[in-house]
Amino acid sequence: MSQRTPPTAHITTGPFFPARFIRDEEADLTRGGRAAGTALALSGRIRDAEGTPCVCAVLELWQADAGGRYGLWGRTWTDKDGAYGFRTIKPGATEGRAPYIQVSLHASGLMRPLVTVLFFPDEPRNESDPQLRLVPPARRPLLIAKPQGEGALRFDMALGGANETPFLAD
Repeated sequence: MSQRTPPTAHITTGPFFPARFIRDEEADLTRGGRAAGTALALSGRIRDAEGTPCVCAVLELWQADAGGRYGLWGRTWTDKDGAYGFRTIKPGATEGRAPYIQVSLHASGLMRPLVTVLFFPDEPRNESDPQLRLVPPARRPLLIAKPQGEGALRFDMALGGANETPFLAD
């Protein structure tokens, strides 16, 4: 009796280009003074299920400005250690929501972009945010950025394993 190997996909997200195709200023959502508000340095690392850094992954952020109006967008890539960094502001709350930043991740080997939401530490509206409440309570801390000193936050992501980042379902 022969065993059938399950089919595997032959197309993943991409194509992926060298980092020089993403301009440094794309990682600065405050560029041109268009984003008044509390400035933040947002950084982190992305790792796969085995803890290996995800190299040359592309991250995109979408968020509201300090007044809660959408329109800020930025993009960067991960380095050889899976590290990334953005300069942004803390968004204002939108109707019925806690302040958040939407993160989209494109990486070699993924069948589709992964989308998640970053929430802010010590934000009282997190308790009632309808999207965060859909995540099991024990996993909610995986969506809350960690303070890294004055004006800096860290948001690490894992693509698998016990601390896998909760990603939005299609």
